[in-house]
Amino acid sequence: MQEKDEREKLKADLVAKGVSLHDKARLGDVHATREACEVFRLAHQLDPDDATVLAYYGSALSMTGRDAVDPNLKVQNALRGLKLLDQAVQADPDNITVRVLRAYVNYRVPEHFFNRTSVAVEDFTYLAKRYEEDPKILSRSSYWEILFHLGKAYQTLEEPEKAREIWQKLIAVKPSLRYLRLLRAEGFDVGPIDEDAEAAAARARLLQEGVALHDRGIAGDKAAAEQALQLFEAAVEEYPDDALIKAYYGSSISLASRYAGDANDMFAGAIKGMKQIDEAVKIAPDSVEVRFVRARHGLRLPELFFRRTSVAIIDLEYLRDRHNEGSLQLPRQEWLELLWMLGSAYLRLDLVDEAKTAWDALLQQDPDGPYKALIEAELAPVSSDIEVVQVDPADKEALLREGIRLHDLGVRGNKSAVPKAYELLEKAYQLDPDDPVARAYWGSVIALSVKDSGDTSAMFSKVIQGMIHLNTAVKLAPDNAAVRRLRGYLCFKLPETMFHLTKTAIEDFEFLRKEFEAKGADPSDPAFGRLLQDLATAYQRVGRHSEAQAIMQQLEGSEHGVH
Repeated sequence: MQEKDEREKLKADLVAKGVSLHDKARLGDVHATREACEVFRLAHQLDPDDATVLAYYGSALSMTGRDAVDPNLKVQNALRGLKLLDQAVQADPDNITVRVLRAYVNYRVPEHFFNRTSVAVEDFTYLAKRYEEDPKILSRSSYWEILFHLGKAYQTLEEPEKAREIWQKLIAVKPSLRYLRLLRAEGFDVGPIDEDAEAAAARARLLQEGVALHDRGIAGDKAAAEQALQLFEAAVEEYPDDALIKAYYGSSISLASRYAGDANDMFAGAIKGMKQIDEAVKIAPDSVEVRFVRARHGLRLPELFFRRTSVAIIDLEYLRDRHNEGSLQLPRQEWLELLWMLGSAYLRLDLVDEAKTAWDALLQQDPDGPYKALIEAELAPVSSDIEVVQVDPADKEALLREGIRLHDLGVRGNKSAVPKAYELLEKAYQLDPDDPVARAYWGSVIALSVKDSGDTSAMFSKVIQGMIHLNTAVKLAPDNAAVRRLRGYLCFKLPETMFHLTKTAIEDFEFLRKEFEAKGADPSDPAFGRLLQDLATAYQRVGRHSEAQAIMQQLEGSEHGVH
């Protein structure tokens, strides 16, 4: 008897934990999905006859298929999960929880692969009927949700008349505004939706709070990025047809994935976010705010992996053309920002003439503003003279001087300087492999040579090769500022989710910080100020917010600030 009681308690604990994980898994948390599957597997072993546990196990198992990368594993786990759900319904057909779980799994698996939407219709219909007989078995909002998804399921089965009938029934029971918005987003005529001033003000407050969190997340605040995602995740449920909320939801998904500890999670989040933002543009193609969200998001993503700069250009050109033809009047600051972003996007794709045209238009509007220096800095490497000084191939010091000059031009954006720097620095390194400076610059230029490569395998290989040389150079000369700067900035610029080198960047930046301070440098010194800003960003990136905040206070407390 005691053993039975202990097994029941253990099962109850596992189920409580599993349900919480299952709720997170439904929202896309990959780690929660795996853990929920394991928890319910153990609970099922403790009590194979519990239909509810079996249904949760089947649901969690099917979601591991959703998250799998291997197409075969996707199908296998989904089929295994569906089989367990069918067994659970067969064992206890009147169990509401079991029916709900099977309904939603069958509703979400692709119909063209599994042909299971008819099972979802069966379960949704059963649940709706049971609620109409006894409203105590489900909440009203659950009933509304079931009717909405039942209509969607009929649409999937290409039975629009039945979908219309179900949705008319939903409207008749006077659901919350959320379901009216969902129906309107589906193109269903729900008539005018009466939203009072208080509701409009609540939406405005929600957006203001969410955008502020989102922008702090972009600046490096991981906690704010997670809060923005939670806020917009709830908001998109309440306002499913609101394009701007959907756009920020997508951007927040992508932003939160930037801080993921796994590269696969980062890619999955970015792609999921892109889909949401693209849907938002389809809902409101003329929305300035939505177009700006998508453009900024595209320019934040690494072009090598996501190829979204061209999408950003489409959005920015669309807004530019409407502004120029007079059908849209952007505020001055938004107009200047648009031209700056457009020029940056063109330059990112090596469309130099187009970038200059966009920035010429900007400078005509604001000839002496802050953008002037930024534009000059961006265009300087593109237009700078890269004529190579002829040097003796046996003179290591001459090779290093010219190689470093060309390397630094390449770092600032002059792509044609990189192969020439590569050639010279390779010769310098070969002449003296034990020279830490020659080895460090050689490692740096190896990584720089694949900065804009379209071949990800080559990029990873060269970056790792470059890092090996840089690490060796630091071991040879740990007190050499040039060597530490080269390694620190390579580590800082590499995506943390793929390379996990931000801590090494912090180590090198802190060394350089002490060097500046030993010379009596002040944060108002542009070079020292820039280092401190980058160090604060690095601390934010790895979640060390107190250190980052202390550095920002140091910057703010300097007499002149950083310019």
